[in-house]
Amino acid sequence: MFRRNAIISVVIIILTVILGQIAKANLLVDNKILKIKTVDELNKLVFQFDLSLDDYIYPNYYTPEKALEVNDRAEIIAVVSPTGRIEQYHWLLRQEVVINKVVRGDKSLEGMTAKLDVSNGLVYYNIDEKRDPFDPRGFNLYYTNTVNIMQPGNEYLAFFNRMPLQDYAEDDIIFNCISTEYSYFNLSLPENDLLITDAMANYKLEDLKEYEYFTGSKRMLDLWYDVKEAAVKKYLDPQ
Repeated sequence: MFRRNAIISVVIIILTVILGQIAKANLLVDNKILKIKTVDELNKLVFQFDLSLDDYIYPNYYTPEKALEVNDRAEIIAVVSPTGRIEQYHWLLRQEVVINKVVRGDKSLEGMTAKLDVSNGLVYYNIDEKRDPFDPRGFNLYYTNTVNIMQPGNEYLAFFNRMPLQDYAEDDIIFNCISTEYSYFNLSLPENDLLITDAMANYKLEDLKEYEYFTGSKRMLDLWYDVKEAAVKKYLDPQ
C-alpha cells in the first residue's frame, strides 16, 4: 500500500511539474500581450501573419449568401465607432466602441460605450510544431485574423450578440461578435486591391491601416468585398 501511494505521489508531482511548465510557458508568452491597452500600442508591434493566403478552400465555404445567413443571426446589428481602447488576450481581441446607431436590436444601446469580443488577434506562440515548445527561439508574434482591427476615426457596421455571462462582467457592457471573418465592415474605408504578398515578412498594423482584409488572394479579397457590399445593401440601404 505504501509503495503504491508513493508511486501515485511521484506521478502527481511529475504531472504537476509538467502542467506548471506549460502554464509558465503560456504566461511567459502572454504577459506582454495582456498589457496592451490601446490601438496605438498595437499598431507599433512587429509581427508576421499566421493565416492561409491560399484560396483553395474558403471560396467554396464562404459565399455572400452563407455569410449573410450567419450575420442575420446576430441579436444586434449596429453602426459603431472604436474608441482606440482594447484588451488583447490569448486568442481573443476585445475592442471598445461607441454604439452610434442600432439597426437591429435594443435601441436603448445607442450612445453607449461597449466592448466587442472577436476571436484571435495578435498571438505570441510557437508556430512550428516540430520545435521544442519551451524553446524561446521558436516563439514569434503573429496576427491571426483575416480582418484588420477597428481603427479610430472610422465607422463600422458590426454584428454581435449579448455575452452569456454579462451578469459577471461588472460595469462593462460586453458582446460577442457573430463571427471572425464578418464581425464588422469598415464603412469609412474605400474598396481597394491591397494584398499581403509575403506571409513571412514582418509588418506593423500602423502600416496596414488601408487594408480592411488580410489575404494574398485576389479571389478571396473580391469575395469579402462582395459580402460587405451585400451586407451594407441589406442592412443600411434597404430598397
